[in-house]
Amino acid sequence: MPAFQKAVELLGRRSHFRRELETKLGQRGYEETEVDETLARLEDRGLIDDAQTAREFVRGRLARKAMGRPRLAHELRARGVDSGVANEVLDELYPDDDLELARRAARGARSRDAVARRLDRLGFRGPTIVAVLEELDASD
Repeated sequence: MPAFQKAVELLGRRSHFRRELETKLGQRGYEETEVDETLARLEDRGLIDDAQTAREFVRGRLARKAMGRPRLAHELRARGVDSGVANEVLDELYPDDDLELARRAARGARSRDAVARRLDRLGFRGPTIVAVLEELDASD
C-alpha cells in the first residue's frame, strides 16, 4: 500500500498531527522521501493541519480533565506541534482566568497538600494554586 493511501486511512480514523503521521509511516517501513512527499501532499490538500488538530486536542483535553496551560503546551510540543502554533491555539482556547478550571481539578482532594500536589501535577501555575488554597483556607 502506498504511503499516501496508508496516511489517508489513518486520518480516516482520527485527526493526526504531522509528526504523528511521520512517525507512524516510518514505523511501517515507508522510506523517508516517500513519507515527506506524502506529508506535503496531505498538507497541500488540507488533510493535515497541526493548528486545527491542536484545537481539537485542547478542546477534548479540557472537556475531559481540567489542566493548566503549561501542561497543555507541553503535551502539544511533545506531539510535535510548533511552539508558536501551540501558543496561538492556547491563546485562543485557554481561559485567561483558569481559577474555575483549577477549582474543578481540586475537587475530591482530601487535604490542602493533596490539592496543591494535584494542581501542580496538572500544570497549573503558582498564583492559581495559591488562590485555590486561599479559598480552601477561607472556607474552613
